[in-house]
Parts: sequence; structure tokens; C-alpha cells
Amino acid sequence: MLVCWVAVAATAVTDAVSLLPAVRFAYYAPGLHISLETTAALAAALASYLAFGRFRRSGLVSDLLLASALLLMALASVIAGLVPSSPESLTAVVYMWLAAGSGVAAAAVFAVASLVQERRVHDTGRAERRAVLAVVAVIAVPTALLTALAHVLPITVEPGVSPGTSESPQLVGHPVMLALQLVGLALFTTAAVGFTRQANRTGDDFLRWLGVAAVLGAAARANYMLYPSLYSDWVYTGDAFRLLFCIVILGAAAQQIRKEWEAAAEAAVFEERRRLARDLHDGLAQELGHVLRCVRRLDAGEPQVAQISGGIGRALDESRRAIAALTEPLDEPLETALERAAHEAARRAETRVRLEITPGINVTRAEREALVRIAAEAIANAGRHAGAPFVTLSCTNGDRVRLVVADAGAGFDPAGSEAGAVGRFGLHGMRERADAIGADFELHSWPGAGTTVEVTL
Repeated sequence: MLVCWVAVAATAVTDAVSLLPAVRFAYYAPGLHISLETTAALAAALASYLAFGRFRRSGLVSDLLLASALLLMALASVIAGLVPSSPESLTAVVYMWLAAGSGVAAAAVFAVASLVQERRVHDTGRAERRAVLAVVAVIAVPTALLTALAHVLPITVEPGVSPGTSESPQLVGHPVMLALQLVGLALFTTAAVGFTRQANRTGDDFLRWLGVAAVLGAAARANYMLYPSLYSDWVYTGDAFRLLFCIVILGAAAQQIRKEWEAAAEAAVFEERRRLARDLHDGLAQELGHVLRCVRRLDAGEPQVAQISGGIGRALDESRRAIAALTEPLDEPLETALERAAHEAARRAETRVRLEITPGINVTRAEREALVRIAAEAIANAGRHAGAPFVTLSCTNGDRVRLVVADAGAGFDPAGSEAGAVGRFGLHGMRERADAIGADFELHSWPGAGTTVEVTL
């Protein structure tokens, strides 16, 4: 919808400038073109650098083509900025045609990048070298040919075009130049459709903004064809759309930089979590396991030995749960985390679990962690202390997220003396975890009627 609205707005502006005499957009500003070309070159160069970074991580041909297209756009802008102030000179004519041809070549590669499916290359270094050589060839070969033919090349656009207003289109450029603008219009339109489809399929915001930029690029080409201001001293609507194209490209680059920072931060956090998990596994968990084996060799009939053994066993299970939580992916879906934790807790508590989880529930990392830990603790209590043969875990998402862990075990009276023992096994911790995420915690139980733990977020 964003791309469609931008296309509608660009068409409306072009029609208003072309058809309504009251809408005027024509300014004499010879130096503004140099600023526009500099901005375009810097924006395209930055975006090309980021696209090369994407290619090194993904290995996708589309990212390599995108980087090459943006690099060509940057070089085309540099060439256009080098056009001498005397457009009648042979050097100026060569630069004009070279910039126009390079721009169309960049648009063609840009369109191809938007259409290529998820194909990968095996040797990224070799592919990068080939891409750089291809870009150099696209610039060097036409430069040599145009230089050799400089004495017969026509002027692209007469610099003396002086419309004064923009009340009506002026198709006064060379026919080949007008045809190149028309081809560029078609290529950018194709790129807008292609990048938008890729963004909808992958959810990549960088590609989505490239689709918006392609629409503005197509609008710029259309206006350059109607008002040939690209190499004249006048600034028209085509230049305005091209400036917007550069701004959107810079916005896409900023979006990609933000994602790079977030990815780097997440990678650092995940690596630190894995280091902590290794330390816990090689240190605390191993020592607890050793102590538990030693305690079990003592007289099992002694009540104190049983209590110590049970406490060490619970501490060992807690360390294992912490290790599992530290090594899980940071963006793991709630249903996946709940399923894994529930089966693991049921296995250790020697019970069975039945899951009823609605997929696609969206919660924060802190909320996911709390819900998973509460569910695991409730399942462990049901198996170890209530003797429940099976436990039902339900997680739904209606008006609010609702987690329910119910068992048909021995149960207890929450207001009676049993409540203190249950609290030692994690009831207090579950309530604190629910309070930490702003969730309501309820416990329903009765001797012989089982226990139900309910968390509503």
C-alpha cells in the first residue's frame, strides 16, 4: 500500500504540473544540479556498500546485483556532476551521453536485482570480483567508444532551454535521450514491482524502501522526458523527484544500518549467554551432580538425607533449566519455547504433558521467559509433589494471553499447612515472575481435586 500511495502521489503531482497553469515548478539554478548529483552519488554509494555487506552474509545473487546497480548509479551521478559548464564542448557531450547510458544500465541491473529469486553463489569472493569488473567495463567501454565518436555526437539537451514556467511539457531533447528516459521509466517501474513483492515475501524493510525509491525514480524519468532538465540550467519536477529518490535511498540505508547494529548487539548477547551456559554446565551443574551422587550413597532412610537429596536434585534441575534458557535463540517463538520446556519438565518429573498452544502469540522476550519458567515449574510440581499422571498445558491468545497448567494430582489446601511446603517448591517464585511482567497469577487447588495454575497477561 505504501508503494501504491507513493505512485499515486507522484502521478498526481506530475499531472498537476503538466495540466494546471496555476501550478508552476521551474527554477533557474545552474549550481543546484551539482548538489543533486553529489547527493545522489553519496546516497547510492552508501547503499551499495551496505548491499555488499548483505551479500557477504547471505550469498544471494539479488544482493550482489543490487550492490552493483547502486554502484553504477553512484558513478553515473559522479559523471553527470563532471559535465563542464560549456555544454557545446566535446567533453561535455561525451559526459552527457555517458551519464545517460550509465544511468539506464544501472536501472536495468536494479530491475534485474528485484526479479531474481533466492539464488546463491558458492564463491562470494569470486562473484564480487566479477561484479566489480563488470561495473568497470560498463563505464570504461562506453567511455572509450564515446570519446572516439565525440566529434559526431549530438547534444543531448540544449542548455539554452528557457521555459520560464512549467505549464506544459517540452519534448525538446534529442530523440535518443528521450528514448533512454522512457526505458529508464519502464525499468524503475519493474524494479518497484519486484522489490515490493520481495519485501512482502521476506518482510525485509530495506527492500520495501527500495520499492518506494524505485517509484520515485520512475517518476523522475517520466518528468525528465516531459521536461528535459537533466543537463540544462533549469530545475524541474524531475530533479525534485530525483532528490526524493536519494532521500529514500538514504532512509533505506539508515534502516539497514539500524538492523546491522541490532543484529550485532543480539549476536554479542547470544554469545555471552552461551559463555555463561558453558560456565554453568562445566562448573555448578557438574559439582551439584557430584554432590548428589555422594549423598545418595548415604542412608536413604534418614529424613535429613532425603531432604538434602531432594534439595540438591531441585538445584541441579534449576541449573539445567538455566543452561537451556541461556542457549535458546533470542527470537524463539513462544509456542516452541513452551513445548520444549514442558516436555523437558515432564520428563524430569516423570509425568506426561498434553499441550494446547495457540501458534503465533506475540510477546516480549521477558514475557516469554517468565511464562516458560512458570509453566516448567508448575509441571515439575505436579509430577513430583502431586503425583499427577499427566498435566495439561494451555496457552491461548484472546483479549489477553492466558497460560493454564492443570493437573489431576493430589492437590492441597492453599490456606492450609500444605501451602508452606508448596511455596518451597516454587509457588512464591511463580507469583513473583508473573508480577514482574504485569500478569495476574491465580492458584486453584483442593485436596484430592488437583491443582490449576493460571497466568493472564
